[in-house]
Amino acid sequence: MVLHVDNRHTPQESPDWQHWKQRYGPEGLNLSRGLHFSDETHALQAAVAGHGAVIASELLVGDLINRGMLVAPYAGSLPGANYYLVALEEMAFRAEVVALREWIQSRVQL
Repeated sequence: MVLHVDNRHTPQESPDWQHWKQRYGPEGLNLSRGLHFSDETHALQAAVAGHGAVIASELLVGDLINRGMLVAPYAGSLPGANYYLVALEEMAFRAEVVALREWIQSRVQL
């Protein structure tokens, strides 16, 4: 069963099952069925509980994959949104914001 995440707000095509089917198939994939979620983390919880497969952000699913709770059965991926670390200008150079930025940069491929 496919798990849908509705109303994603991304600046490009939504990483959803319709785009997956167009890019990778299979042609017979029935997209009219499945559970719908308004929040990606809820869809991931359903996947962990064994209710189906979900297209999810690598940032959200990476730890679940590393811990063996989920697997990525396909090597392919879909384009998604960019994320930015933002702060008020007067807060941007505070020690804790700098430490967070450095930690994020050490964890993600830039």
